[in-house]
Formats: sequence, C-alpha cells, structure tokens
Amino acid sequence: MVMKSKARLWDQMKCLLPRRFIRRCQAITSTKALPEIISSNPDRKGPIIIISGDRWDSPLHQRYHSLAKAWAGQGYLVIYTSTNQNDAVSTFKEIEPGLYIARALGTWIDLPEAIFYISTAYLSYLVFPLPKRFKLIYDYIDDIALHAHIPGYIDAHDRLVQNATLIAYSADKLKVHVEKSRNPAVLIPNGVDASHFKTADQIEPAEDLMPLLGKQVVGYNGTIAEWFDFELMHKIAKTYSETNFVIVGKTYGAKVDDEVANLTRRSNVHFLGVRNYSELPSYTAHYSAGLIPFILSEVTLSVSPVKLFEYFAAGVPVISTDLPECRKYSTCLASKSHDEFIANLGRALNGEFDREALLSEARRNDWRIRARGIMDALANIADQRPM
Repeated sequence: MVMKSKARLWDQMKCLLPRRFIRRCQAITSTKALPEIISSNPDRKGPIIIISGDRWDSPLHQRYHSLAKAWAGQGYLVIYTSTNQNDAVSTFKEIEPGLYIARALGTWIDLPEAIFYISTAYLSYLVFPLPKRFKLIYDYIDDIALHAHIPGYIDAHDRLVQNATLIAYSADKLKVHVEKSRNPAVLIPNGVDASHFKTADQIEPAEDLMPLLGKQVVGYNGTIAEWFDFELMHKIAKTYSETNFVIVGKTYGAKVDDEVANLTRRSNVHFLGVRNYSELPSYTAHYSAGLIPFILSEVTLSVSPVKLFEYFAAGVPVISTDLPECRKYSTCLASKSHDEFIANLGRALNGEFDREALLSEARRNDWRIRARGIMDALANIADQRPM
C-alpha cells in the first residue's frame, strides 16, 4: 500500500516538474538495469530503442508494436520505451525473448552503440541531442497535415528529417515531405503478422458476432474519424439490406459519434466498439468482405491501411475507395465511385474472389519482411559510407 501511494504521488508530481528533471530521476531508477539487459543478451544485435507515446498493451496495435516484435524475432535486442504511464512497469520488463518494455531509457547515453527508432515527431525531445555514434530511424507514417494543429509538430518533424540516419515512409505520397533532406529514405508500407490472423475454419467467431452469422457479415476494423465515408455506408447498408454490417474500432469526435448513432439506426448495422488486437482474428475471419470506406483527402491519399493486409491474412476480400496504396494490390477491389464500391461488394458477397491469392498477398507483406527492409536499408547506408 505504501509503494502504491508513493507511485501515485510521483505521478501527480510529474505534472509539475520539468521534463529534463523527470528524465534524470527515471534514469537513476534504471542505472543498472539497461547494462545488465544488454550483457545478458550477448548474441543479439542492436540494441534498437523504440520511442513511443503509446503503451505496449494498447488495444490499438500500431506499426511500432509490430516492428518491435519482428525485430526481436530476427535476433535484435529491442527496448520499447513508452512515455505512457499506463504500462505496468517501473523500469524494464521482458515481454518475450529479446523484447523489453521500459518506462525510461536510463543510461542509454553510455551505450557504445544503439539504433533509435521514432515515429512520433512530438517526442523528438527524447532523442536530441543524439551522439553521432548512434543511428536514428525516423518512421514517417502519417501525413503531416494530420498533426499540424499540434504546436511545434512541423518543426519537430523537420528536425527529425534533417537528422535521421534513415527515413522510412509508409506511402508514396509521403515522399514529398522527406525529399528536402539529403538523408537516405526508403518506402516501407504497412504490413501484417500473417500468423496472427486466421481463416474462418481455423478460429471460432467472437461471442458477440455469433448472433449475426445467420446472414453474411461485412466488417470494418479500425479508427472511425472524419475520413470515414458515412454516406457510402448508408448506401451499401440500404442496398444489401439482408447483410449484416459490423464496425469494430474507436470513434473520434462528437460529430463522428452522432454519425455512428445515425448509421446504427439501420437494423443491419452494428457498432461493436474497440476490441483488443488479440481478439481481432475472431471477428475478421468471419467476414464475407472487409471494407475500407475512406473519403479521399490529403490524409487518406497518403495512408497505407493496416487493415488491408489484415483482411488479406484472414482470406477476406477487400473493397476500398480509390486509395493509391490500395490500388497497388490487384487482390483489393479499389473503387472510383460509390456505385463501383457497391458493385464490387456484390462481387465479393457472390464469392468472386481467390482466397489463396489473398493469403499469398498477406505472406508477401508480413511485418518480418518490412522489419528486414528497414534494417537492410540501414546496413546499405553503412556499407556506402566512405572509409
């Protein structure tokens, strides 16, 4: 009880203290832990230190979670550092072989070498100034317009672009935002842990999905925000009135909540809310089709949808609006209009798709391949440096 009280007091104090002081105090608590972790993993490459503002067990499984697991599986020592106080760890905690989560970096400044990975520009203060012996990967995954309202975000992005050893970007249209740097950049789209997702014959449906399976079920997994095309969803729900539509994910904003409430007034549309990443296969596997109904905008034209590859991995046909990163895959039915989207959904519901082709596409876009691509690009930079 005393320990819990002290921890609560510390969390309250942190709101009033300068970041530099907080980091110094956190470093003191983990002075011994980081060197011990490194010495106890002598055969592992790295370490790779991932800077994140998202807790490890977040229900919204992100790109950096997947890369962390993939790198650990490929023989790297990975330290996932979260600024989120919800992670149940005081210093370091091993999640699986080679992968640790940490509340603070501790004495990273004393390491002889390390690779830092960051994808959230507003956390750049945690890596600067970075000694030259360290490598920095900046993973640019969302159009900067999505975060332009955050004070100082664009400046932080520019600083990372100018100082990164390697810039990874997730979609072709993001390249323009990193071209002003002379630093090497590589396209690394999103991917999937193909082994995590199952086909319908391999996994039981989620309990709250079972009552809907008397009819075909079409699903959407992911964020529901201003780019979600509610007009299109109304049209397809009306057209396929004998099909159940489910939406699994988190809503953002009061206006979006109102739109969801209006959409679910239709008897065949069901909003199920957020589900943990571990639960997603028990939903996705039982969809007759997976949807990506995004309004085309500066943000969505630059997005590589993770759900695209997750639908593939479940053997589920995908219907999307005309997103450039979806058009790259012939197995995705990218649609240039609402009418074409509705027609393509009809094709999927009639079974006009090749399940094996979808599963093969998922295997070609596994996170292990993406993780290797980043490290290969980093190694090529080292090889090309003059002696």
